[in-house]
Amino acid sequence: MRLVVVVSLLLTTAPAWAWRSREHRALGTEAYIAVCKRLEPLKDRDAATAQRFAIACNNLDVQALLYGQACNVSGDFAGSPGDMLTALGAGIVTKRSNYLLLALTNGAHFQPIATREWRHFHQLALSGALAAAKKQGAAQIAAFEEAFYDSAFGDHFLQDSFAAGHMGFNRHASSAAAAKSFHDEWNERGRMVRNRKGETWRTYGDNYLDRPENAAARAHVLVATTESVYGVVAAFVLGEYDPASDFAVWNEVAYTIEDAELLPTFETLFAGSQALAQPEMLPLLSVQRPAVKDGALGVWTAFAMRFDEPDHPTGALLIGGDLIIPRIGVRAELGGGVGFVGSMTEPAFAVDASLVRPLGLSWSGLLSHELDVGALLMIGGDVDATLRLAYRGNIEAGDWLLRLEVGPGLDLGDAEFGLFAGLGILRVMGAAGGGGFF
Repeated sequence: MRLVVVVSLLLTTAPAWAWRSREHRALGTEAYIAVCKRLEPLKDRDAATAQRFAIACNNLDVQALLYGQACNVSGDFAGSPGDMLTALGAGIVTKRSNYLLLALTNGAHFQPIATREWRHFHQLALSGALAAAKKQGAAQIAAFEEAFYDSAFGDHFLQDSFAAGHMGFNRHASSAAAAKSFHDEWNERGRMVRNRKGETWRTYGDNYLDRPENAAARAHVLVATTESVYGVVAAFVLGEYDPASDFAVWNEVAYTIEDAELLPTFETLFAGSQALAQPEMLPLLSVQRPAVKDGALGVWTAFAMRFDEPDHPTGALLIGGDLIIPRIGVRAELGGGVGFVGSMTEPAFAVDASLVRPLGLSWSGLLSHELDVGALLMIGGDVDATLRLAYRGNIEAGDWLLRLEVGPGLDLGDAEFGLFAGLGILRVMGAAGGGGFF
């Protein structure tokens, strides 16, 4: 596992965002300001309420900015609310390695888990706020600070749940690279969603928060964040819990989604469509098919060695890629390059072709397992062909795959068995899948 993480950190170029840092910060800041203004008319009902309001809302611009910054770092830079309260945690938050590790295993940021993560931390914040209201002096300030960061941590996941690329597929059943590609595609394209109030809008993600086409989505995520913050801050300032804000959040989040799957590239070439859209809105919880890798380009090596003649190996350096074959769920891979048979002084033209079938995933999709059935052809004075049945393991991070494969090979010319091995690095260019079960 340590090797997987280290290589993944080296390969990772960008994590899967829902909203960029400035967008999380803006939502949290605006929501906090709105909540304090909403509570201001109630602050003078008694001295204790006025004191609690002062703790929560005095120096409002600064306090709101702190809340927005906490929403920003939660989950992406900080692994827990406590990381924002201690010197040790502050050091962890600023480390890029910690940031990348959190980005590699980010399934909790995706629907439907994201709203459950919000609920968990929101409940912690509510309990902490109510307890803080009963304390005095420094103990009260410290207890509210804990509730403050619990709330901000949960609101990060609530905001993520509104991003188009964080819904419509099963993140936990998808490999890391497939999830990243699927996420990027839908964040840019946008998806139609509907909440429990029957309101329908198109939501986007990643740098779309303040674009005109995302105006409706921005309004919905801001309302949800504001109601979430209000529940916690009001519990502290007023000393009592009002469930109305929790129900307001529950009614605001996406409940149904326009069911759509990304079609394999092969299919779009002939169908002329980028997605297969269903006419109905399906419950978000039922849209749980995984995303799969579709389209990769890169370079790889292939080596074959006969058991009876180990000093006469075959090897090649190839460049190429693969695409999913529609409806049968396997990828067709083709590469060409230069190679040798026996001696590197006699180069040959190399062709590598195979069918690749997924076998499973490990460690949140950071490691994918595949079966590779293929042939390596060396074309020089003669044609030398080696068939193989190989296990392939891919370390996945961001858009990149580092793959290693090994298995038995068969030299067709002499019908002799041997060993096949390969190593490659590829970039995933697209994803397919997602959508509901039929």
